[in-house]
Amino acid sequence: MDKEKIRQSAILLLEGLGVDLKSDHFKGTPERWTKMWVEELGSGLELDPKEVLNVEFIEKKYQEMIFVDGIDFMSVCPHHLIPWVGQVVIGYIPKGKITGLSKLARLVDVVSKKPQVQEVLTVEIADILFNTLQPMGCGVLVKAKHLCACGRGVKKVNMEMTTTALRGCFYEKEHVKQEFMDNYRGGR
Repeated sequence: MDKEKIRQSAILLLEGLGVDLKSDHFKGTPERWTKMWVEELGSGLELDPKEVLNVEFIEKKYQEMIFVDGIDFMSVCPHHLIPWVGQVVIGYIPKGKITGLSKLARLVDVVSKKPQVQEVLTVEIADILFNTLQPMGCGVLVKAKHLCACGRGVKKVNMEMTTTALRGCFYEKEHVKQEFMDNYRGGR
């Protein structure tokens, strides 16, 4: 990432809005804007999310569903560059490989730290999990509030969007899909 271009963009935006950059409230804003994009909101642009999974092989066959709920995240809408926030639910049935609980949260963190739409985030997490761990199947559910819909346009502050991506037996077998969805709904 080009930090100086990001800083200059912040200056141009603020000047275009007629903001006094010498005001106490805006001193350092271009630098804070740059740091926010480089270290937080855009950090996933330069990382490989597959590297955070840390695959472990298990000796004893465990072929039951592993379910992780409540993985908080923040991403950015590519249409308005406004944040959207939510939670990710992940389920998978291992076939000899597992990963740590914190690794699933890190996967969500890395994938969410770039401008994108919710549908792409959901599919990307599912594809990385399915291709890296090679489980019997996996499911990803994302529920999020989009500040672009809350603060502009339709201005519906309670509106949420839910997306799912199912792979392997989660897609092929209705009872597995149902177990995943029941676990999700059971926590609500």
